[in-house]
Parts: sequence; structure tokens; C-alpha cells
Amino acid sequence: MGLTLALLALAIGTLVHLSRTMSWTSLHNSFADTSWSSMLIALGATVVSFTVLALYERYATQAVVPGRIPLGQSLAVGWMAHALSNTLGFHAFTGGAVRYRAYKARGLNAIDIGSIVTLVGISVGLGSGGLLAITMIIAPEDPWTHRVAGAIIAVALLATIWWLPAASGKKPFRHVTVPRIRRAWLAQQLVLGLIEATAAAIAFYILLPEGAVPSFTGLVPVLVIGVLIGIISHSPGGLGVFEATVLAALPSVPGEEVLAALVLYRLIYNLLPCAAAVLVFSWQYFLRKRLVNQPAPGEA
Repeated sequence: MGLTLALLALAIGTLVHLSRTMSWTSLHNSFADTSWSSMLIALGATVVSFTVLALYERYATQAVVPGRIPLGQSLAVGWMAHALSNTLGFHAFTGGAVRYRAYKARGLNAIDIGSIVTLVGISVGLGSGGLLAITMIIAPEDPWTHRVAGAIIAVALLATIWWLPAASGKKPFRHVTVPRIRRAWLAQQLVLGLIEATAAAIAFYILLPEGAVPSFTGLVPVLVIGVLIGIISHSPGGLGVFEATVLAALPSVPGEEVLAALVLYRLIYNLLPCAAAVLVFSWQYFLRKRLVNQPAPGEA
């Protein structure tokens, strides 16, 4: 709790400090200068990212309860769980609630759902960690210390892929049971994760003005660290914390340009999928209520 409050206070202080140096006219111009083609590419990257996030769900349900969840349902639940938790925060609880509501009719219990959440979390972690390691190693403008750090992260990921199957079905950490998985499954999730994390990063990168950052590979560590700090802070969707981290990490880029890209990124990557998920949930609720209130055959 103390760490959460400290991170939120630091984020608010950073945003207030940076906002004093910004020109609202320049911010308006930054929005106006963002091309429709850039926003369409960001939207396409968002679709790719959420498609892979939905695939995580499919592979996780097949690993935990093979054949019990239809393909369409697992993909839809995966998409909605991430769309809501990415915006509302508290991923394990928000996503777990979505999954429980969807899967309880299929006979899944809390342990099954917890295992699915764990596997999806492992997939997300592998993708983000893998992309972070690769970009730190190959980024041309980074010092050698960053390359060493990237190599250490890569070794840690490979060690995790080797070790996790041995821990399957056990409790290597308190209150955490690792579902039964194979190394081939983890390697597959790593590849999918690299695609998902790259697409999510592109969705932000393309919204920055051309030449704003030296390279895509140099931006990725900033985004991954921003997301991680946002998760630790427990603020809804990392709101404020993610923005403060990115703004502070890009001091050479005009703050108005970065803030405009952040706002558009939030709209495209967070709010659009979340709004769509809310509409789908509302429609499903309406249909269920209608079926419940329908008179049984023979009744009048």
C-alpha cells in the first residue's frame, strides 16, 4: 500500500512539474499534426495485439481444461478480459471475474480459472520480457551496460522456460501453483508474446512525430518499464503513472508531442477495446434477462 501511494504521489508530482513547461497551443497543434494514417496503423497494431491476447486465452484453456471451452468463447473471453483489465487495472481480479462469469456454466472452478489466469500472465510476461531483452541488446544508441542487462534478461527468460515445466503442479511460491505445462508450450507463447508486445509498442511509437525518438528499439524499454510501474502502482490501467514514466524518460522530445501521443494511445489501445467489451457484456446481459423473463412453453 505504501509503495502504491508513493508511486502515485511521484507520478502526480512529475506530471504537475512537466505540465508547467508545456504550451496548450503546442499540445493542440500536436494533436492536429497527427495523421489519420498513423492513427489507422495504431488501430491495426491494436487489433494484432488483442488478437494475440485472445489466443493466449485459447492456449491457456486448452492446457488447463482441454476441450471444455469452445474456440469462439475462449477467444471472446480473452479479448474482453484484457480489454477491461488493461483499462480498469487489477488484472488478476478483473480478468478473473470476467472468466468466472463466462466459464462457470462450463463447470470450471476457482482453481481452474486461477490456473488460466496464471498461464495467461506467464505468456504476457514472456512476451514483454523477450521484447525488452532483444531491444536492449540490439539498440544501436544504447551503452554496453544496456546490452549486458538485456543479455541477463534473455538468460533469465530461457532459464524460466527450462525451469517452469519442472515446477508444474507444485507450489514454488506461496499460494501460487504452476499449472502443468511443457517447454514447447512456453516457447510457443514466447513467440506469440513477441508479436503481441511488438504490436502494442508500435501502436504508441507510430503516434509520435517522425524522428521524435532515435529508434523503435530505444523506445521499447521505456514502454515496458512504464507498464510495469503502472501495474505495481495499482492505479486503473496505470493511468498517470505510465504517462509520467514515459514523459520523464523522453526529456529530449517536446512534452506536448509525447502527451498528445499518450492521449491518442489511450483512446485507441485502451478505451476503444474497453468500450467494445462493455457493449458486448451489456448485450449478453440483455439477452440473458430476456431469456429468463420469457414465459415457458404452454404458459400464458
